[in-house]
Amino acid sequence: MLDCDPEYFRVVLNYLRFGKVVIDYRVNREGVIILAKYFQIQGLINELCGGYIDDIGTWDTVLEEIFDSGIDTKKWIINNFDQDYRLLIDNVYGSVRLVNQPMLITKQQYLHPMRVSGKWQITNPNDSFHVAIRAGVKFNENGRGAQYGIDCLAMNSVLDIAIRGYNLHIGNIQRNPVRGFRLVPYNNYIFEITDMGDIISFAMKEEETGLVWELVAHLPRVDHMSIQNHIAFYNRERAGDDNESI
Repeated sequence: MLDCDPEYFRVVLNYLRFGKVVIDYRVNREGVIILAKYFQIQGLINELCGGYIDDIGTWDTVLEEIFDSGIDTKKWIINNFDQDYRLLIDNVYGSVRLVNQPMLITKQQYLHPMRVSGKWQITNPNDSFHVAIRAGVKFNENGRGAQYGIDCLAMNSVLDIAIRGYNLHIGNIQRNPVRGFRLVPYNNYIFEITDMGDIISFAMKEEETGLVWELVAHLPRVDHMSIQNHIAFYNRERAGDDNESI
């Protein structure tokens, strides 16, 4: 049994039949791209997108934030598990450092289809990076992540997607490449997460090398999985001292 959006699958099926891309103007092109990546149909992927990541031309920007003048509390909620947390603003580069596990959460909620992108860096190889979509605004009691949400995470040599708090199971995850992912402290990583409802893609590009890793996960079709659809950014320290991600 194949559970995916028939509008996207029709484009994939016609490409396999006829070798041509035909997309109705009402069909979201990004959804077709993600489905093609899930099935690893490289020819269709090449036809649909010239670039592998950072292609934002087909999306409207709803929230864009450069942290050069502090945290705008009209846009963001700050939650924390460690009482000694700190948010350090770099006014020159417009970045925010997350120290001792604060969680930075959008006040606005976003339903799929939606895309999140940005740039990230770690200072300790034992720490991890997390972006939770369809998220609530609280940590788990153990402090291991968002209480609710779909958690896109990167840690050491792992790039993954995990479900937090929902009775929902991820189907097969396609990884490209299958191996070789490893975080390097102080290197810059561009991340991109796309949620089309039944398919989620998570990609990271290492700026210093140009290497790109991506995974595509299939979910059961759930139109309203949660009444909370925030986006949460947080890190998770494992070394036991003041650690941070940017």
